[in-house]
Amino acid sequence: MNKRMPRRPDRKKDIYARWILLAVVTVITAVFLIFTAAVAHRLAGRWQANQTDTTPIYTHPNLTPPTTTPVETSPVLTTPVVTTPTVTTPAITTPAVTTPVDTPSVGTTPVATTPVLTTPVVTTPVVTPPFPTSPVVTTPIQTTPIQTTPGDTNIHGFPNWIEQRLLTNKEARPALASDEGRMPAEDVKYIVVHYVGNPGTSAANNRNFFNNPSANVYGSSSHFIVGLNGEIIQCIPTDEVAYANYPMNYSTISIEVCHPDATGKFNEATYDSLIRLIAWLCGEYYFDETNVIRHYDVHRLSGYTHDQAKKCPLYYVENEDAWKQLLADVATALGK
Repeated sequence: MNKRMPRRPDRKKDIYARWILLAVVTVITAVFLIFTAAVAHRLAGRWQANQTDTTPIYTHPNLTPPTTTPVETSPVLTTPVVTTPTVTTPAITTPAVTTPVDTPSVGTTPVATTPVLTTPVVTTPVVTPPFPTSPVVTTPIQTTPIQTTPGDTNIHGFPNWIEQRLLTNKEARPALASDEGRMPAEDVKYIVVHYVGNPGTSAANNRNFFNNPSANVYGSSSHFIVGLNGEIIQCIPTDEVAYANYPMNYSTISIEVCHPDATGKFNEATYDSLIRLIAWLCGEYYFDETNVIRHYDVHRLSGYTHDQAKKCPLYYVENEDAWKQLLADVATALGK
């Protein structure tokens, strides 16, 4: 009987099939290992985050310590506070380690918790707050560095012999309209003496003129006015600009002085109050008599000639000796 012999399998194809199968298994295994490593790394990160010190941060004794936010949101206490013995710092090789931190209760080999800690005892895990528990108080700023006698100032910080009747006219008091009208104390360089140029008028008369926008068309003003009876009215705060000393309005304190006649000479009561006021202002700004000038001097310092400069205060420009005596009286009032 003629039987057909079974065909022998193609050995070459069998080898290719096995290699393909092995490659597929290898790829699947690699993907599985990568996936497993990723999951393990993620779980390890979460575990490590859960091991972070959860001691609350006490930043101030008057504040309630946070309870819902982990410490890792603030890096302030990461170094000073060590509450776990799992420090992997290699063993200290120096023989002279005698502090108690070398003998923790865990492990057979003494391990130093932190090599930089030189103090042997850490009593509590709470270190000094990052800022002082009470605010640092420096030397208070004195609003009136010089006071003549106790109780000699009113509630505004000015002597009670100065009457404050501040202007409300924005044209004459520019700080009411804009912050550009402010004048810091450190910008003040001179105290300037004027005369009102209107004989026989009182301090109140001149103050009311400054405050009347219809009459005071140029918006002129002054910080202080000294009257015929020695009264002193303040029209503008000393930290604001007055329009009296152009072009030095932003570096000067102005004083208008009343006078009884056209000569412009101040009477005795007015003169005495003027000296008192100047001496007090010098104390406020740590000036001396060299910081006291005339309106005439403002123009001269600004480049005007003698003829161009305004003769104000008239009597004390025309009589130089009288001006020198006024400055000498200021120096005497300052204790020189």
